[in-house]
Amino acid sequence: MKRVSLWVCFIAAIFFIPACQEDLQEPEQDTVPEEVLSQLQEMFFDTEGVERVPNGYLVEGDIILTDEALAHMYERFQNRTATEEQFHTYNLVTTPRVITVSGSGLPTIISQGLDLAIENFNNENLTLSMSRVGSGGDINVNWDPSGNGGVAGFPTSGGDPFSSVTIFGLTTFPLDVVEHVVTHELGHCVGFRHTNWFRRNCSGPKKERRDPEGAVGIPGTPTGTKGNSQIDFDSIMIACFSGNEDGEFSNFDKIALDYLY
Repeated sequence: MKRVSLWVCFIAAIFFIPACQEDLQEPEQDTVPEEVLSQLQEMFFDTEGVERVPNGYLVEGDIILTDEALAHMYERFQNRTATEEQFHTYNLVTTPRVITVSGSGLPTIISQGLDLAIENFNNENLTLSMSRVGSGGDINVNWDPSGNGGVAGFPTSGGDPFSSVTIFGLTTFPLDVVEHVVTHELGHCVGFRHTNWFRRNCSGPKKERRDPEGAVGIPGTPTGTKGNSQIDFDSIMIACFSGNEDGEFSNFDKIALDYLY
């Protein structure tokens, strides 16, 4: 797979962009309770920049956790056993299932990218598949002309995928890049966290927080840690993307999908 260095988020000459939109619509400015920050930190999320949004919180720049989802996730986390400490510690979609995905009024290239993203999942012959519908899908994809990136959330406690994805900008990017970003956000909707959880920023050492017990890699995939550079930088779930993405799952992404679904 082609890949530009992922250690630089944006250099004009190289044209690097943060993977998940960080300059989003103005959120509610309510103070995030210390209890919420503590729970997020325990569950290995980066608590820097957490924002209160309607009915929940915006975490790590592109993950929306509703109040209900956070409460359920934390309850499951507290009742976990050692064998459950994987990247999929959180809610997953109940399968077998066909997830309907809608997205009307999208710019042509965003609509095409959505079709290709759905195809990416369906090509893997999982117990989870996706089908595009005109409206009212299990996941509804929206578009906002500001910025470049996307935002989504995790599955619900009832085993449903997160219900919405917002794609920001991207209309001037190649179709493969749009496909990459939409696939990445749909990946969050079905329960994937960022592959490079311990080095989320492209250009710096910042990492998503974790406790000693957690954030264990999915079996059969690289499990890089603070002192281990063994990371699948070709993963579609890496927190940063370049202008040269091919929009396809890496081999390890496919292993992870097969393991979960």
